[in-house]
Amino acid sequence: MDQQNILPRPPLLPRKGQLPKRPRTLTATNIGQSLPPHRRKKAPPLPITKAFMFSGVHPNYTRHALDEDHTKMEIRCTQQGCTYSKVIGRSLSGTNNYNIHYRKCHPGIPTNAEELQAFKERRAVEGGTPTVSFFNRPKEDQTHNERFRNLLLQWIIKNNLSFSIVDQPETKELFNFLSPKTKLISRATLMRDLKKRYVA
Repeated sequence: MDQQNILPRPPLLPRKGQLPKRPRTLTATNIGQSLPPHRRKKAPPLPITKAFMFSGVHPNYTRHALDEDHTKMEIRCTQQGCTYSKVIGRSLSGTNNYNIHYRKCHPGIPTNAEELQAFKERRAVEGGTPTVSFFNRPKEDQTHNERFRNLLLQWIIKNNLSFSIVDQPETKELFNFLSPKTKLISRATLMRDLKKRYVA
């Protein structure tokens, strides 16, 4: 028999008294969007960050995990009256874009540790109580990081080393190996320390 003359069989009809098929179970891709908010699985907590803009008692931005999409988070500006917010991935890849928002909409507010220190010193001078540089304080009154910056500056000056050595990956790896809790500084911060100690 020629196979071209064979007609396809019609679909089987459900048997008499047979119950209809159950609806397909929701998958992981659409269960979050289908369930009402009170039944959605709560997003895991966000990892701790040391970024200046997102840390501290009064951060410039706050982060909020999204229950409807566990791979995203929302960041919000903390300045009063500002409605700036943005949905991004759960990991921070950089803070340059957020610095631009502050410089454009909130000028004068520090966006890094160096600007914050300079801001405090300006306010102290304007108030008539200038701050004493940690270089001029006794060793016992200096913090661990301040003592490290003092010794680092002495080591570089006395050995006639380039300030860029502190930005070298090998130098950072050595300091992290010797003291992981010590806060490393950049060449720009080292240059400011030099001016504070010897030029001012």
